[in-house]
Amino acid sequence: MLTANLTLANMGAAILAGANLEEATLVSAKMAAANLRGANLRGADLSGADLRGADLTGADLFRAVLFGTDFAGAVMPNGVRFRDPEDEIGDEIARRYERS
Repeated sequence: MLTANLTLANMGAAILAGANLEEATLVSAKMAAANLRGANLRGADLSGADLRGADLTGADLFRAVLFGTDFAGAVMPNGVRFRDPEDEIGDEIARRYERS
């Protein structure tokens, strides 16, 4: 199986809904506000990736590497917006992406 190497890719606000990124390398990728609804990210390496404000509703993150991944304001696979209570900047970003 071939896997994508998207290290340092700039994909801010990209529409990747339903994409198959299984075991892809997305180290330090910039994917703020990306639409990753239902994406297959099983075993993907998202170390240091910027997923601020991204929509991961229904995405599969089983065994994904998430070391240092920035999820500030992101909608997580269960539909809940990520908020770190100790991260004021994350709260500011979350408010910016709040759904009306």
